[in-house]
Amino acid sequence: MTVGILGCGWLGMPLALQLQQEGIEVRTSRASAKGVQALRSQGLQAHQIVLDAHHSQYDPQFFEGLSALIIAVPPGLRKNPARRFDAAVAHLMTYCTPYAIPHLLFCSSISVYGVAGDPIDETTPCKPKTPSEEQLLACEQHILAAAGKATIFRLGGLIGADRHPIHSFAKRGIIPNPKAPINLVHQDEVLAYCRAWIQRSATNAVFNVVSPLHQPREAYYSQCAEQLGIPQLQFGETTSFKGSVLSNKIVAHYGDYFNVKKLLILS
Repeated sequence: MTVGILGCGWLGMPLALQLQQEGIEVRTSRASAKGVQALRSQGLQAHQIVLDAHHSQYDPQFFEGLSALIIAVPPGLRKNPARRFDAAVAHLMTYCTPYAIPHLLFCSSISVYGVAGDPIDETTPCKPKTPSEEQLLACEQHILAAAGKATIFRLGGLIGADRHPIHSFAKRGIIPNPKAPINLVHQDEVLAYCRAWIQRSATNAVFNVVSPLHQPREAYYSQCAEQLGIPQLQFGETTSFKGSVLSNKIVAHYGDYFNVKKLLILS
């Protein structure tokens, strides 16, 4: 088995290292020469691949003979709102077609649902409100239409040992929508489901990947702040309300890899 990870960053690098330790051949990529060198310094096979609507830079050696391809490229639309990430992904699908990669996984986001009612599952209609949300949904559609066997993981808000929204909220000084439920997922949980997918990929399927912990934001972030010694937080008004995003489907298909303690006990 040979697995390619396109966009080997915060999620991709630890996944690549885990797979490599298990004896699976892994090919990784980043867009910059510096990023490629960082991957190689970890002992990973790395390629420089730039995903862009008009100036894509591909390395054929990355794609040849892949058993599975994981696309974990951040859209980067906050820093570059003019970027056409959807067009870049459509271009990638056209390029990949001759390689006939058997299985493909795209890491998307629950943001494609927009502001939806409670609860939310994979049958809930997507109603994206922002250009970023619209582009992500378009990416999903391009991939499902072009790939023979494709899977979409709609990830919740990502947290991990070195990443948690409480820190950015503390800098802003205020947390909006305090009555809305949290929809987070820990890095370790996402990696576990990616590894399960590699062993048994689904065909043209969409899965939510969100921890079953859905406390109100006010209660959850107050608890996080107390653990980390962050001064008392300020909460704004609840102006929009995304419901609890359920992950029953992925648990039924791959098993239960969620561990709510990872969201509740911070280090």
